[in-house]
Amino acid sequence: MFRDLVDALDSDRFTLFAQPLRALANPTLPTHYEILVRMLDSTGGIIAPEKFFSAATRYQLLSRLDQWVVTRTLAELRPVAAELRARGAMFWINLSGQSLAQAEFADFARSAVRDAGLPAGSIGFEITENAAIGNLEPAQRFMSRLRELGCSFALDDFGTGLSSLKYLKDLKVSMLKIDGSFIRDLLRDPRSDSLVRAVLRVAGELHLETTAECIETPEVAHHLSAIGVTYGQGFELGRPAPLKDVLAREFEPGSERMNEAAAASTAAF
Repeated sequence: MFRDLVDALDSDRFTLFAQPLRALANPTLPTHYEILVRMLDSTGGIIAPEKFFSAATRYQLLSRLDQWVVTRTLAELRPVAAELRARGAMFWINLSGQSLAQAEFADFARSAVRDAGLPAGSIGFEITENAAIGNLEPAQRFMSRLRELGCSFALDDFGTGLSSLKYLKDLKVSMLKIDGSFIRDLLRDPRSDSLVRAVLRVAGELHLETTAECIETPEVAHHLSAIGVTYGQGFELGRPAPLKDVLAREFEPGSERMNEAAAASTAAF
């Protein structure tokens, strides 16, 4: 797999998908999107991330992959910058602990975001709880530098790491992503429900938004909305789709969604 990964990086054999984060408690909030990466085989077929992420981790290739994702995401969003500004949309990019630990990656990311010409607030970065805590000082430096450009940060897989509450005050994030292990059995296990409500109380005190992952039924989505979770993500709310298709459908002038918005505006008058 090492040789396959290096060859894929050398020959640009990766592609981007996006999955929506839809507002639950406040339907007036704009939809967000998480950027997901998929590897392509020699015939263009999709290779799921679980097939290559462990190898990328083992062979210290995650930082190189993160750099590819940041570069490609910004390039694909640039043509719809005006629509992103008008809609207040945000796209979240995942970062690995390997990238956070490298000062040069922070230099790269800052320059890439600064030069992309995208509206402030349209790019966010997701960092897993364990990666952030395991690289606390580099993570703080990275977040400080990118926040100056209007970027936001989400703490991913929240609730699965160690000492979460102790470090929340040191990690100036704007969103907590509640791990899917608490969401899948939310309606069957009162303990999961209690833990989710506890996260909401903490988030409320710290003025943080929340996203519940792995929502797979309308009942779970309704329950999370009722208790005040800000955003939801999962197959019930939208499956991952190629980023280019999402942008064409949602943001490009003449797209179905843009036409609907224009019609609604006309009807209002």
